[in-house]
Amino acid sequence: MFKEGKRLHTRSFLVTVRKNGLGVKRLGVSVSSEVGGAVKRNRLKRLIREFFRLNKHEILPERDVDIVVTVKKGAAVKDYAGAGEELKKAFEGLRL
Repeated sequence: MFKEGKRLHTRSFLVTVRKNGLGVKRLGVSVSSEVGGAVKRNRLKRLIREFFRLNKHEILPERDVDIVVTVKKGAAVKDYAGAGEELKKAFEGLRL
């Protein structure tokens, strides 16, 4: 995934995307303990999964991809609107 996938950097996230040929989009979320305590890490994971749930048909339509979102140390995301805006901009710039 990390060797062959396309990478997108935002202020708070590293998004890696790769075609999978399985007929579905899949999401993986990685949040290091360096980002914060368990409460903060779990909240960030919930925000990212909710963004994917609501927008998976708009993200790379007609593509079967694996997406891994890694939260960077010092992530400035505090709410769903901030996470959604930042991830939406990242996926708009992606070309596979």
